[in-house]
Amino acid sequence: MNPKIAQKPSHERQRNEELVIGTLHARQPLSRRGVAQHTGISYPTVSKILADLVATKVVDEQDDQYSGFGRPAKVYRLADENRSVLGLVIGPAHCELVVASCDGHIRDDSTCRFRTPRRFSTLVRTIAERVEHLAGGVEGKLMGLGATIPGQIDRESQKIVTCPNMHQVEGKQIGAELKRALNIPTAVVQCMQGLYLAERMFGEAQTLNDFVLLNYYGGLGVAVCVEGRLLTGVSGLAGEFGHTTVDVNGPVCGCGNRGCLETFATDKVVAEIVSRRIGRTIDVEELFQQDAQQRFDIDDILEQAVDYLAVGVASAINIFNPEAVFLHGRFLHLRETLCDRLRQQVRRRALAASFERCRIVPVAQRVQESERVGAVAAILHQLTVGRRAQELADV
Repeated sequence: MNPKIAQKPSHERQRNEELVIGTLHARQPLSRRGVAQHTGISYPTVSKILADLVATKVVDEQDDQYSGFGRPAKVYRLADENRSVLGLVIGPAHCELVVASCDGHIRDDSTCRFRTPRRFSTLVRTIAERVEHLAGGVEGKLMGLGATIPGQIDRESQKIVTCPNMHQVEGKQIGAELKRALNIPTAVVQCMQGLYLAERMFGEAQTLNDFVLLNYYGGLGVAVCVEGRLLTGVSGLAGEFGHTTVDVNGPVCGCGNRGCLETFATDKVVAEIVSRRIGRTIDVEELFQQDAQQRFDIDDILEQAVDYLAVGVASAINIFNPEAVFLHGRFLHLRETLCDRLRQQVRRRALAASFERCRIVPVAQRVQESERVGAVAAILHQLTVGRRAQELADV
């Protein structure tokens, strides 16, 4: 089949499946008719999608005990008892591995945290060992592993093109290596794509077709959804919004350029500036612990970071005309006045017509929690939406 002919049906199918999964997550259990009513998708299409999701064992079909007389109606819910998935966040310093049910709920006390090895072979072996150990305590069927990583992943080769803080993974196909070592379905995505999938499947973006997700915690990454699909670029490397130059004579960025946006407007940069002021090094988490005890006078630092972040948000609004911009990070939540300051600065810089149609949503959930959900969402997406897309591509 011609890929251009298959593209539209495939995209519509993926979007509908995402919407069904998100609706079940928010409102389950639901009948087929209930899913159709809440999603606006036709009943026959909903029936076909639910049948496919049941076949993948991500969704359970059950009798409705409260349907009255006659043959019980069927209701559907995301599997949460006898089937599990694993989520893995691979970071420069540490990795985190969690167990989750197919409804995206991370199970209490399941987190396994370990240092990230410096050698690639050791990294793969360590992950495999931790997965094997954690899987030993999982009841029921383990359906797969989802992982996020900060490096850029080439769409065709699935090699990590660049990962400035984890050079040991560059040029490697970590997804293929983990699948070979674990012998279970494995999905590895760039961390921003993981956050996108989490917001898309389980967050506030379930019903949105045009939105921007901006993460300002470590670097400054962006995921953009345009007309219901993730904007990926020709090689799958789109979203490096943090490397937009905002000061041609600014500080040197990790990419080698000067004055990139992410050298001014991230939690990591705020912590570095505060470290220079107080004369000792503190990381992001210590910064927020100490600030909660009112040990730092850093209002001017926070306001400068907000003003630069507003430049990025306004640019995203002007370029993409989204329904919403979701902001994942910490420093906006340090002062009650900072979110209002951000909106005021964005209003000054964004085109009025686009600004008025766009919600700015500082996400209260901590980035680390969102990253774990993103890793879980990566494997659930592959087992459902991604599986169907591959079937269409193979036709």
